[in-house]
Amino acid sequence: MTAELNKYTYEEIEAFGKKIHDVMLEARKTGQYVVANEAILDDNVVYEWALGPTLPAYVANGKDAVMRNALGAEMAGVDGWKYPWGDYWVDPEKGVLIYNWKMISPWERSDGTFYAANGYGYSFHTYAGNGRTKHKTDICESQMLQYCHAEGVAGGFANEAMREKVKMRRTRETMALENWIEHLEELREEYGYKE
Repeated sequence: MTAELNKYTYEEIEAFGKKIHDVMLEARKTGQYVVANEAILDDNVVYEWALGPTLPAYVANGKDAVMRNALGAEMAGVDGWKYPWGDYWVDPEKGVLIYNWKMISPWERSDGTFYAANGYGYSFHTYAGNGRTKHKTDICESQMLQYCHAEGVAGGFANEAMREKVKMRRTRETMALENWIEHLEELREEYGYKE
């Protein structure tokens, strides 16, 4: 077990982090986030994304599914957004790279600032060797991001894909909340709880 944990050096994982950072910088210039990510994903990569308190985590298995769904369909509507890095951390024993990032829209306020999701997103990459990741988890301030999307729709800035995303999210959230309420009612009955 120890040999497996110490398989990669700090320097190798840090270099991998620089590769991810450079790939994302290039993607920001071209808008090609999906294509850019292909260079850092292992064929058998598992990608997870926490979607918020009422929705289940999103999981994609394998590079094809990640490219098509997680970075394709799920990224629809965020054309022109920027994701600048903040800090990063390397754990060579576990082979993990962690970094945080902001989510900044292209929608400008009257004071010259841009609409952005409050808080940071965090990405966890488990290194597979050869400059690729075998497991990636993204965790972000989901509600703050959703508020930002809704502001864009309300202000008339959002494109059609973003408007559809917000509409679909509201439908999914309503269904998830209804399921949660039903679950709580079942628990009340099962344990005989009465107010």
